[in-house]
Amino acid sequence: MDIIEALASKNRGFRLSELAEQLGLNESTAHHLLATLKERGFVRQDPKTRAYHLGFRLASLINGHLAESDIYTTGIDAIRALRDASGETTYLTLLDGMRTHTLIELLGNRAIQARRPSISGDAQFHCTASGKTFLSWMAPGDIATILPTLHLERFTHNTIVELDALTAELTAIRRQGYALDREENLVGIACVAAPIFDREGACIATASVAHPVNSPAAEEYIGLVVAAANEISANLGHMLIPRTESEPSSRSIT
Repeated sequence: MDIIEALASKNRGFRLSELAEQLGLNESTAHHLLATLKERGFVRQDPKTRAYHLGFRLASLINGHLAESDIYTTGIDAIRALRDASGETTYLTLLDGMRTHTLIELLGNRAIQARRPSISGDAQFHCTASGKTFLSWMAPGDIATILPTLHLERFTHNTIVELDALTAELTAIRRQGYALDREENLVGIACVAAPIFDREGACIATASVAHPVNSPAAEEYIGLVVAAANEISANLGHMLIPRTESEPSSRSIT
C-alpha cells in the first residue's frame, strides 16, 4: 500500500532506486513487491524510462466500485454542473470517521485555476471549508469532545488558531448553511463548501468550489455550491427541512 500511495503521488513515476529510498526499503525487497504488483496489473513499468507507475487494473477496480456507489452516482452530475456553472475546480469530499477523502475533483475551465491542497486522510478541520463544514454538522457531543483535541496549526495569517474563534465560526456556518475558507489554508486560494446529508440527516459529504481569492464571482459561488449540495442530498433521500441550531444534525461518529 505504501508503494501504491507513493506512485499515486507522482505522475512521472519512480525508478526502483528512488522508490526504495523514499520508502526506506532495500532494493531487492522493493523489486520483489513491485514484481508482484506488476504481475497483478496494479503497477506498470515504462519500457523506456524503466519508471514504475500505477497500473490500469487499479483504475478499473476503482471505477467499478464508484459505479456502484450511491454518493458517486448521485453526485457526479451535480458536481459537474457546478464546475460548468462556476468555471472553477469543484469537489465532492467524503467524511469517514475523522478522515476525509476527495471522491470527485473536476478541473474548471477558467484561464487561472485554483486547486485546493489534497486533504484526503487526516483532515485539517479548522482551516478548510469542507473541514469546518464537517465539524459544524457533527453531533453536539462529538463537537465538544473533538474541539479541544484539534491542533490549530497556523498556515496563513487568516488561519483560525483560537478555540473560541473556531467555535463562533462553526455556529455561523450552521446558521448560514455553508462554510468559507478565506485564504486560511493556502495564500491566494479561497473555497466555499456546503453539507451533503444522507436520508437520516447525517452530514456525510460536502460539495465545494476552490477559486482564486480575488475572483469577482466569489459571491455567486455560494449559491451554486449550496444548490449542488441540496440536489445531491435530495438524491440521497434527504428531506430539506429547516433546522434550528439546537437540533442535532448528524449521527454520532463514536
